Order: sequence, then structure tokens, then C-alpha cells
Amino acid sequence: MRVNHTGEICAQGLYNGQAVFASDQAIYEALVKAAEEELDHLAWCRDRLEDLGTSPSILDPIWYAASLCLGAG
Repeated sequence: MRVNHTGEICAQGLYNGQAVFASDQAIYEALVKAAEEELDHLAWCRDRLEDLGTSPSILDPIWYAASLCLGAG
């Protein structure tokens, strides 16, 4: 479940990184909407981690930063 949660963190980074450099308003809005839709998955994974008595990966900030850079690139 921790891997699933990290995947959702990465999805946020990718969408946000792409949105920052979107050259078209419609593309920007689509990326922002996609990121918002992924928040439900992120919240579900976080809740499930709590149900299982575990915590998110301590590496999540690094994974987010790397995904943000990949999305921006």
C-alpha cells in the first residue's frame, strides 16, 4: 500500500510539473483537473495506510520533487 501511496504522490508531481509549463490554457486546465481527480486516490491510499497502522514512505518528498521535475521537463 505504501507503494500505491507513493505512486499517487508521483502522479501529483507529474501533473503539477506539466501544468506549470503548459503552453495552452486548455491543456493547463486539463492537467489541473486531472491532478484534482487524483487527490481522491491519494486520500484513499493515505486512509488505507492509517487503517493498516503504517505510515507513508519517508522518501515521498524526494519522489514528489523528482516527479515534478520530470513533468516540467
